[in-house]
Amino acid sequence: MINGFMVCTMGSEWIKETQNSRVVVMGENGTSNLDYYGVLQEVIKVLYVGGNHVVLFKCDWWDVHSQSRGIVTDCFELISINPGKRLVNDPYVLASQVRQVFYVEDVTKSN
Repeated sequence: MINGFMVCTMGSEWIKETQNSRVVVMGENGTSNLDYYGVLQEVIKVLYVGGNHVVLFKCDWWDVHSQSRGIVTDCFELISINPGKRLVNDPYVLASQVRQVFYVEDVTKSN
């Protein structure tokens, strides 16, 4: 459980009917042009001396900020992303920074 929702990795979902591995990191000031959308691949707990710990998520992030890709918001404020290309650098994020989202295929558009 993190931030009030149950998470699991993409690899553990293949036998389930639910999606608990889809995440978003919201941008500063709530602007959607800085949001990062992805899929949780691994949960890492880093233990420190003295009992302190940090939980990290390793995610596959979609490149929604480069030219010819991006985020489209329709009149119902539903957000569409193009999963055609993934970001390869910096896959880690603090677990406390993510929110859970649900992805569904948009049958009206390719990609």
